[in-house]
Amino acid sequence: MKHAELVVANTAEAFLELLRRYGHAQRDRLIHEEHVLGDRAILWGGANKIVLSSLPIMHIGHLEAYLGYEKVKNFFPRTPSASLSEDLLYDKVLFSLIVSSLVGYDSVRLLSYVASNGLIDLIAAFDSAGLHLTLVETPITSAGGDVARIFDTKSGFRRLFYEWNSEQHGLAMPPGVICQTPREAALETVRRLENGIACLCKADRGESGIGLLWFKEPYNVSAEQVELMLMQDPAFGSDPIVVEEIVAPPRDLPPITRSPSIEAYVDPVGDVQVTYASVQLFEGGGHFSGVLIDRLSIPEGIMRQMVDAAQFLGHNLAGKGYRGYFDVDFVVGEDHQAYLVEGNPRRTGGTHAHDLAVFLFGPNYLDEHVVLTRSTHVASELRTWDEIVSTCDDLMFRRGEREVGVVPTVTSTLASGSLSYAILERTGQAALALEKLFVDTIKPKNRFLS
Repeated sequence: MKHAELVVANTAEAFLELLRRYGHAQRDRLIHEEHVLGDRAILWGGANKIVLSSLPIMHIGHLEAYLGYEKVKNFFPRTPSASLSEDLLYDKVLFSLIVSSLVGYDSVRLLSYVASNGLIDLIAAFDSAGLHLTLVETPITSAGGDVARIFDTKSGFRRLFYEWNSEQHGLAMPPGVICQTPREAALETVRRLENGIACLCKADRGESGIGLLWFKEPYNVSAEQVELMLMQDPAFGSDPIVVEEIVAPPRDLPPITRSPSIEAYVDPVGDVQVTYASVQLFEGGGHFSGVLIDRLSIPEGIMRQMVDAAQFLGHNLAGKGYRGYFDVDFVVGEDHQAYLVEGNPRRTGGTHAHDLAVFLFGPNYLDEHVVLTRSTHVASELRTWDEIVSTCDDLMFRRGEREVGVVPTVTSTLASGSLSYAILERTGQAALALEKLFVDTIKPKNRFLS
């Protein structure tokens, strides 16, 4: 029996409604940033696969030679648009090439970033062309797709959380309110500030730090000023706005443990399996920059709450026909309660790192390893993959030779002077140390210093 995987890195399609609100130049920049994250799809699943991405993935040869990702092909459109699925549908030559490359396989599993409407159309087109895909992470009903779209908004996630009687399971969200207009959100914000309560306004379709307005001390801001800020930020649009109180963090836990996340997978029969838990890494302004997957980074009591939340939400999603990956993000309060703050019904910022570790070490990889991954792009003086490999050879992971090291994840940005990576190490502390060494090695040097 011959089996293969077809990977669709439709990373921008999860955020099209948000991205299209911006002006031409900023929209193009944001779409490009989503496209380059498609490089990570080369790590989804295992070997023997075809990866469809908006941009060519430059380091496939390295992954094949040093990590064992054999028989991996990459197809991409000549001129990418915001929607990879549409590009594949409209380019008949490319579409036929993909189909012909998969003829002769007994089964082809479909993996994708998000089950967008475009992906559903693409699946139908493949079916009409005689390529019958095995759908292992695609909603099985239209209701499954509908609940995913609700779950993916800040207001929808909050509504579903309470509609599904979450309090009976000991779960909690930070106090908050769903507002229908910027004026209403501004009044709710100022009312909290006047009572000494820090809060934030969350755009309904915001992601990775886009569409967050934080209001901490000092509290001298008027409702008119808040309303103007909301109206001037395209991320908020005409959608509902969630005003959410900021949970005071625990004083007895390290800062890195305060924003954990958990990912789960709803399989084709509706069973829910936790894939990995991590602590989230952030840059200034609350911008997500990566995850650290390390079983020692999350206290046991908080981990139990996260697993309970993932199972609770997963079973409710499964009951509506949802299939595939989702994650839940938390903030930990001073009472050691893990408060749910948002959910994402798709592959997430650490799925590729988890898949990488499973591929290399098996499902019990956390017995001996941790994984750190960055989604933001780190500045690099080295502008080609050959330069990276030659300069950092002693830091790179080599399967069968070196069981810790750096693995490239995003290299489409190298020509403009940046890249992203994953770190495989034995401990979280060692991973952070190796990351610093790697970043210091590749970072641009000030040539004016003697």
